[in-house]
Amino acid sequence: MVVAAASNAVAQTTVQAQAPNGAIITLTQEKGPCIKDARKATWLSPDKKETIIGCWTANETVVGIVWMDGDSSNIPKAVFKMTPSL
Repeated sequence: MVVAAASNAVAQTTVQAQAPNGAIITLTQEKGPCIKDARKATWLSPDKKETIIGCWTANETVVGIVWMDGDSSNIPKAVFKMTPSL
């Protein structure tokens, strides 16, 4: 049961970016709480103790994220990298 959940999470993960402070943003293809074409994003704090869920969309050069805490981010697509598979 746990293995299936872990496999599903890995399959859903597409790309990650790491901020200079160590925070990690993960973009997935999962719908999550998002509407229309937006997909679920997760911010993980540098100490790995806090997460914030958001919704992302992208154009040719920028990923736009609206976070559930009311903040938003515009991040160049080039900083996102494929996540290593298990």
